[in-house]
Amino acid sequence: MTPIFLYPADYFKPRLPDAQFQTEAKALENAGFQVQVWNGQVFSPNTPIRALYRGWMLSLKDYQNLYAQWAKAGVLPLTSPEQYGLCHYLPNWYPLLSEWTPETVRIKTPEELPEILESLNWDSYFLKDDVKSLNTGNGSHVKTLAEAQEWVREMKQFKGRIEGGICIRRWESWLPESEVRWFIWKGKAFSPQSETEIPPPLEKVLQEIAAPFFSVDLIQNSLGEWRIVELGDGQVSDLKNWSPERFADIFREPDLV
Repeated sequence: MTPIFLYPADYFKPRLPDAQFQTEAKALENAGFQVQVWNGQVFSPNTPIRALYRGWMLSLKDYQNLYAQWAKAGVLPLTSPEQYGLCHYLPNWYPLLSEWTPETVRIKTPEELPEILESLNWDSYFLKDDVKSLNTGNGSHVKTLAEAQEWVREMKQFKGRIEGGICIRRWESWLPESEVRWFIWKGKAFSPQSETEIPPPLEKVLQEIAAPFFSVDLIQNSLGEWRIVELGDGQVSDLKNWSPERFADIFREPDLV
């Protein structure tokens, strides 16, 4: 069954998707897909529909509430809350893919940082919460306890909170220009270019991650080996270096609708 794409409504033009998603939504419409907007109110379709949400990032609790609300109205999202949580939170997917991503240790509170950093004694660390890293301020690459504690302050300042726990990742030397986002739709991997060989870590992802729609960010290290940066639920993953038209193409695969 071909899904209907649901976008958050624009605040000033509630019949249109939010401005950030309008180009993408238009590309989907041009490709023949049905697009609807949702303004946070209860809505009831004429017949039950399968929906693919595309919009702002949600906590698991918010997604559970959204899923329950829509299901009562006859709108069943393709991604279950369990599948959303699997891809959205690093501690959930990390045990399945640890061979292909930096070594990671998770703590629950910032107060645990002094003891765990002394125990690990790595040359460098990359810090993030269960979902996101820090791209502003001093960033997420730290070498000392003082820098890690500054990261905590900046996460609270710029992100508002630390979601879940703190994931301490061993720093690896990567080639930033090599990073690419893949989308996985119903078990098939798609890159921004139509013909791209699937790297080995992505083959492992396809074997281990049971979700209908998610993203995988891959990057090469200094040896030219592909590594997994992170996974994300596809509904809340932005396009990065994808064109909206290429994004719409992945849903037109005849064997996957």
